[in-house]
Amino acid sequence: MTIALRAERLSRCFGEVVAVSNASLEIASGEIGVLVGPSGCGKSTLLRLIAGLEPPDPSPKSRIQIGERVVYDSDKGIDLPPDQRLVGLVFQDYALFPHMTVAENIAFGLHTWSRQAREARVREMLAWVRLEGLAQRYPHELSGGQQQRVALARALAPRPTIVLLDEPFSNLDHALRVELREDVRELLKQSGVAALFVTHDREEALSLADTLLMMDGGCILQTGAPQQLYLEPASIQVGRFLGEANLLAGVAQGSYAVCVLGEVPLQRTAHGMATILIRPEALEFHPDANGDAVVERRLFFGHDQLISVKLDGVSLLVRASSTFSFAPGQRGRLRCIAPAVAL
Repeated sequence: MTIALRAERLSRCFGEVVAVSNASLEIASGEIGVLVGPSGCGKSTLLRLIAGLEPPDPSPKSRIQIGERVVYDSDKGIDLPPDQRLVGLVFQDYALFPHMTVAENIAFGLHTWSRQAREARVREMLAWVRLEGLAQRYPHELSGGQQQRVALARALAPRPTIVLLDEPFSNLDHALRVELREDVRELLKQSGVAALFVTHDREEALSLADTLLMMDGGCILQTGAPQQLYLEPASIQVGRFLGEANLLAGVAQGSYAVCVLGEVPLQRTAHGMATILIRPEALEFHPDANGDAVVERRLFFGHDQLISVKLDGVSLLVRASSTFSFAPGQRGRLRCIAPAVAL
């Protein structure tokens, strides 16, 4: 595996505020990594440390490697400026130059290239982001989605080792965000360039990432495939941030746990008192007039629905198909149909 980015033991404080604390991460070539976490948790600061836009606090053995080059090493006094780090940057507000055309914006980072090579690369990038006919337009003449494509083309034009994207879809409406993130993921995969996104949107993070990095309080709490973090969170904090979760008191007994639902299977073996995390889609509610569970309320979303069910004084969330009809006061039985996690 070829490494596009390796950051080790990075920290950054602003006065008494700890923005990033001893953070380490690794992104392989061609991989899309996503830093996700609540607003103010240090994601953007960590991205800026990697890009060279902010200096890390001097600390032993803190280091940043991009491709085969060490661009920062606290012990050896190495600290390359941003334009020497071979990173592409896409910001929240796109940061396009308003007085430059689309073609001129894309060519901005190619000033050391020959004119012929620069023009050929701009044509190539315009075709890649499917904006061939808009080369002479100015940013204000483009839609938000088109501006985002230009920003991505500009970031990738100089052939960086990795592209860093800070909340790139936050200024777009929901429908366009969904469409554009799928498009951008496909474009990045076609390019083969590694990417590191920053977002606080869990749906965006789960759908974009090859590797998901959950961050809070300046620390990276867990790293892994999106499905792994969703189904096997390392902590209650990670589990609750990435989706709705039922948190039940229970006792883990190896491969299963005992809780208000009875015996439920576990993703990984555990023993002793624990908090049992069960996703709403891991529960099934079966209507039964003699059942001991009662529907409290439901939220209908069209593609599915979320119902709140009370069992022995405990409220649980159940995600069900929209084809079923549920009503408050309806009785039934609950069953766990997928492994839970003991935390």
